Amino acid sequence: RFLAVPSYTSDNSLHPRVVRSRPLEHAMLIDKSKFDLTGSTCNKIGVSYSPFKWQSNPCARTAGSCLAAQLDDLHNEDRARAELGHRPRYFV
Repeated sequence: RFLAVPSYTSDNSLHPRVVRSRPLEHAMLIDKSKFDLTGSTCNKIGVSYSPFKWQSNPCARTAGSCLAAQLDDLHNEDRARAELGHRPRYFV
């Protein structure tokens, strides 16, 4: 599994989910199967522009196709589970 921890953005500002006093507040432990470190697979964490751009039938696809199951999606899913009193799947 991989540990995903919010940190600084590309312009060196803090990500909104960074809590300096509790750095693991929004950290998630996620199975490696949800990642593609090459960036070549749609709907995996780490997808790059190329697979999105070269999807077949691009005009027939819904907005956001190829971009499912990203860190933000998993975070929102866990937050919703916690709000319902269910055990989160990814939060540390």
